[in-house]
Amino acid sequence: MMNRKLQTVLLLLLFMFCGCAHYRLRIPVALPSDSDWRMYGGGIGRNNVAYDTITPPLDSTWEYNAEAGFSPSTAVAAGNLLYIGNLIGEIHTVTIGTGKKAGVYDFGSAIVGTPIIEGDMMYVALANDNEGLKAYNLNEAQVKWQRAVGDIETSPLIIGNKLLATVLDGKLVCVDKESGDILWTYQIAPGSKTNLIHSSPASNGNTVVFGCDNGAVYGVNVNTGQLQWNAKTRSAVFSSPSIRDGRVYLGSTDSTFYALDVSTGKQLWAKHLPGKIHNSQAVDQNHVYTSVVGGEIYCLNSDDGQIVWKTNINGVINSSPILSGDVLYIGTLNKILYAIDVHSGSILWQYKTKGRIKSMPIVFKNHLFLFAEDRSVISFEDNNRK
Repeated sequence: MMNRKLQTVLLLLLFMFCGCAHYRLRIPVALPSDSDWRMYGGGIGRNNVAYDTITPPLDSTWEYNAEAGFSPSTAVAAGNLLYIGNLIGEIHTVTIGTGKKAGVYDFGSAIVGTPIIEGDMMYVALANDNEGLKAYNLNEAQVKWQRAVGDIETSPLIIGNKLLATVLDGKLVCVDKESGDILWTYQIAPGSKTNLIHSSPASNGNTVVFGCDNGAVYGVNVNTGQLQWNAKTRSAVFSSPSIRDGRVYLGSTDSTFYALDVSTGKQLWAKHLPGKIHNSQAVDQNHVYTSVVGGEIYCLNSDDGQIVWKTNINGVINSSPILSGDVLYIGTLNKILYAIDVHSGSILWQYKTKGRIKSMPIVFKNHLFLFAEDRSVISFEDNNRK
C-alpha cells in the first residue's frame, strides 16, 4: 500500500516539475482543410483576408481565460480547434464550438509570433530562448525536434518542406520542417542594434520578404538564401509585408505606405499618411487597408496608392486588421472592436471589451475570435446565420 502511495506522489511531483509541455489533446487533430487558418496572415502572402465571411452584428458565445497576455499576432485555427500562444510560453488549445480547454503546451519561453499548424504537427517560434524553433507532434504530445537559431519575436512561415523565420539579431533562417536541419541562413550585417528584425516574413513562393529596424526591406531567394534585392525606407519597418499579384505592400514608421515589385524591389508607389505605421495590412484584389497609430484607418487603391476612404475611430491602433467579405475588423487600445464597411469606411458595429486590444482578431468558419489584454479570448458568431 505504501509503495502505491509513494508511486502516486512521485508521479504528481513529476507532473508538477515537468509542467504541461506534454499535455495530450483530449480530442484527435482533424484532417487539414484548405480553409484552415494555419499560419499568421492566413497564408504565405500574409494578406489577412479570411476564408470565411462573418457579418455584423455579432453575438458573443463564450469567453476563455488564456492565463497571460498576447502578442500582436497570437492564434491560428484548424479543424475544430483554436491554438492560442501567450507571453509566458504556453499554447492553449480550445475547442471552437464550446470554448473548453482541449490541451495546454508549456514551452517555457514567451511566444510572440503565431504557431503554424500542419496536420498533426505544430511549429513554434520562441522569444528569449536560444532554442528558437520547435516542432511538436500534437497527437503524440512530443517535441519532434528543436533548433537553436536565436530569439524570435515574429511569426514563422512554411513553404513546401521549408520552415522560415526572421531572428531578432538580424537573420532569416530556413530549416527543413521534417528534420530541423538548417538549409541556409541570410545574415544582415551583424553588430548593430538597428539591424534587429521585428517583421514577420511573407512570400510568393519564390522570394521571401521582410522588413528591418534599419529601415530596409529585403527580398531573399527562398531556395538559395541569396539576397535578390533590398529597398530603403526612412525609418524602422516593424510591420509584416503582404504579397499579392507580384507586389509587396507594407508600411514604415516614416509615416509612408509602400508598394514594391516582389521580383526586383523597385518602388511602384509610396503614399505619405499622417502618422507612423506599426501594424500589418489587409489586401484584397483592388485595395489595401492600413492604419496609423493615431486612430485613422485608410483604404488605398492597390494600383497607385490613392486614398479611397479614411475613417477616424478616435482610439490608438496597435493591432492589424482582418478582412472578412465586405467587412474589415480591427481592435484598438480604447478596448473597442470595430466592424467597418469596406466600400464606404462607415462603422457598421462595435463591441466594448474589458481589456485593450493589441492582437489581430481572426475569422474561422462562423466565428470571430477576439484577444483582449485582460487575458480573455472572446468568441463571436454571426447571428444572421443561426
